[in-house]
Parts: sequence; structure tokens; C-alpha cells
Amino acid sequence: MENLKTFSVFLIASVLFSFGIWNYWMFSSYEISTTEMFIQVLANAFSASPLTRLAIKSIILGTLLGCVATYLYLKFPPLRFKTKGFIRGAEMFSPASLSKITRAPEEESQITIAGVPIPPELECLHFLIGGSTGAGKSVAINEMLSKIIPRGDRVIITDPNGEFLSRFRVEGDVLLNPFDRRGQGWSLYNEIRSSYDHERYSKSVIPPGSTAQDAEWHAYAQLLFSETAKRLLDDGKHDMRSLSEWLTRKPAEELKDLLIGTAAAGLFEPGAGKALASTRFIVTNYLAPHQYLSPGKFSLRNWLEDRNGGNLFVTWREDMADALRPLISTWLDIISTSILSLTPNPKTRIWLIVDELASLEKLNSLEAALTKGRKHGLRVVAGLQSTAQLDRLYGKDEAVVLRSCFRNLLILGGASSDPDTAEVFSRGLGEWDVERKQESVSRSRQGTNRTKTTQRVKERVVLPSEIMNLPKLTGYLSLAGDFPLAK
Repeated sequence: MENLKTFSVFLIASVLFSFGIWNYWMFSSYEISTTEMFIQVLANAFSASPLTRLAIKSIILGTLLGCVATYLYLKFPPLRFKTKGFIRGAEMFSPASLSKITRAPEEESQITIAGVPIPPELECLHFLIGGSTGAGKSVAINEMLSKIIPRGDRVIITDPNGEFLSRFRVEGDVLLNPFDRRGQGWSLYNEIRSSYDHERYSKSVIPPGSTAQDAEWHAYAQLLFSETAKRLLDDGKHDMRSLSEWLTRKPAEELKDLLIGTAAAGLFEPGAGKALASTRFIVTNYLAPHQYLSPGKFSLRNWLEDRNGGNLFVTWREDMADALRPLISTWLDIISTSILSLTPNPKTRIWLIVDELASLEKLNSLEAALTKGRKHGLRVVAGLQSTAQLDRLYGKDEAVVLRSCFRNLLILGGASSDPDTAEVFSRGLGEWDVERKQESVSRSRQGTNRTKTTQRVKERVVLPSEIMNLPKLTGYLSLAGDFPLAK
């Protein structure tokens, strides 16, 4: 689109300059006094030798001036899309003009979105990319990664179908996928360093429920999981197969005997059989994909602490997504909470890139990571197709809080069948105050009276319908702070 705009500027400027120069030379060299004479000269411009030379010279000079005009257009673009009567509020700039503001001359490796350099200080304020299927979320992430990885930042990427892996993986990078022979073997026990870690990571394996009732049952499941894992570790059994067998297949009486004297013993009180069965069902649901893992010593916490550990790709095929969702969510939640345990270092840059945030389970530690991870170098890039997905997963209020943690927005085309998401994004892009002139007409016996008034009104910068009608690979970029929008 920008190339077409630039070519149009060049073409129009060249034509106008050429015609203007030819017109000036004609009137200076010949006595043209009537319109008929001018038309006759114009018609013979390329048939009469003297006129032809003047026409060719005019075209050459006009083209050169057109090149100059195009250069000036690119060098000094219009500052913004002018809004008649603008008073205050959000503003809309062209991408070229926004780039002039955001480019940091001393920073050679700025990441870019749609060609716009992102100020380094905004990176840790996180990025939310909204758009329906095929709108261009993966294209934007690809562009960001093409700058992030060469400069040596650490990256954790959720990668359905392995698109990013095939493009960006280098020697030393790590792959997690239980169905890929290149993947690392992993166990939750590899992350345990203290007794507290059992409770901490039980919330990663079994996320909180999205409703108050679900949250209560999930809390029972977390308690049963953490106490069982702790007791088995004390007994020298620290593998996920043994843990899964005890929690999902062993008779309730044997599990009761194992957990005597623990906080989970109350789950086995007389008359609690149905409650225990429901609790074990929840545990079974979230532990199921762990059976596919190969045993191994890979630790997410050790990887985070190793600055030479490469990047981490979490991959799956789309037909495996439902089966692996709890396991993938476990890994990402462990990473999110473990980052907060790292020693703060202003030079650390760790990117967590989630192509479709709402396609995962509820991540217990995500909000804390977004709000507190800045001093640990965390930068999160998340894609979102529909706000309803996030509302259903986290609950409406918590979903609003979660979205508010992303200060940088890239809003791509939305589905016409989902006006609610377009409405949320439209509000997020801001409003402006403008003056609108109105004219009213009244008629009476004395004649017609016209009255002009000026009203100050508040309007959305971008309407929901404009978001829903965006073509592919087109969107609105809103950066944190007082930077203007760009389309």
C-alpha cells in the first residue's frame, strides 16, 4: 500500500511538472492568444519537430522534479491524517511520520511492527495483537522475531504446526513436544527445589477455575496433587508416571493411607466419597497429557537461568491441540511464575510469545508475570481472536484486568459476526474532541433564515465497523504513552 502511494505521488508530480514546464515554454516562445491555438499546439506536440523537442525536454525535466518531490514526500511526510476541527485526544499519524518519532538513532536493532520501530523502553509494557483468523497476527509476530532473535534476546514461543521453529531455530535451541523425537524429556519434579514448590506448581498443572464453584473444586484438586507429589518424593519416587498412577488409578483406600498426616487427609473423611471422586476426575483431566512425556532431566527453571540456553519452542500439531493443551499451559505457567524468581537484571530480555492466548488453559501466574515481570526483563506478545474467549476462560472482570496489562496494541481486521470484540478494541484505540459545524434553515413569511452553530463533540478515533472492515494485513498500531496511532 505504501509503495503504491509513493508511486502515485511520483506519477502525479511528474505529469504536473512536465505539463507546467511545457505550458510555460509554449506561452513564452509562441504567441498563443486563443484556446483554439493552444489546443492545436497541444495536438501537434509530437508531430512538429520544434514542438517535439520542447515536449521531450519538458518530460525529462518534469520527471526529475517528480523524483525530487517524491523524495521530499518520503523525507518529510504529512504529519498526520488531518481531522477538521480537532481539539484534543488521540491522534492518527501516517506510519512514516510515526516512524520518525519512534526511531532511536542510537539503537540499531529496534524491533518493528509493520515497519514502525518500537522504542526500546516500551518493549517491557507488552504487546496485544488482536484480529480474527487470517488477519495477519502471525505475520506481525514473524516480523518482530526477525529483529528479536538476531540481537540475542531469549525467546519462549508457542508454535502451532512449527512455523516459527522451521524459520528461526538455530543450534542450541530447545524444543518441547512429547510427539517430536527432537523434544526434551521433562518432569515436574525437575522444577522442585523446595517444599513450597509443590504448592506453587500444583496451580500450574491444575489451573484455578473460571467460576467460584469451579475454583473451589480445583483448589481441592491442587491440594490432592501437591500433597501426593510431596509424599512420593519423600519416598524416593520422583517420576510423573508414578504420580499419575497414584492420583488416577490407585484405589482410594491406598491413596488415603499414603496421605495420612498430610493436609489432604481431610478429603478422605467418611461420606466424602463423591467429593473425592470429583476431585480425582479433575486431576485426571489435567494429568492425562503428561503420560505422553519421555523421562528426562530438562528443567524450565534451569533453562531460564542459563543465559546460553538458546530459545525455547513449544510446538504441536493442530490435531493434537486439545490433547496437549493442559501440558502446554503447565509449561507456560511454570515459566511465568519462575521468571519472577530470577535475579533482576536491567540487561535481561526474555520474550514470551503466545500466538493464541485464549486457546490455552487459564494461566494462574500470567497476571503476576505481566505486572511484575518488567524488572526481570519479561516482554509478552499475545494474540487474541475474540474477547469473548478470554472472558469465558478468565471471567469477565479478570479478563479486563489481563487485557489492561498490555499497553501496546496492534488491532487487525475483526470478524463481522463479532461486533463485541470490535467495540472493545475501538474503545481501546481512544477518542478525540472535535468541533463540528452545523447549519439549520428556517422559513417564515419574512424569508429564509440560515443559522450556523459550532458544537464540540467527542468521537471514537476508529469505529468498530472500521475494524471489522479492515483488509488482510492492515491494522491500527497504538503504542503506550503519548504516541499517536498509525494505520
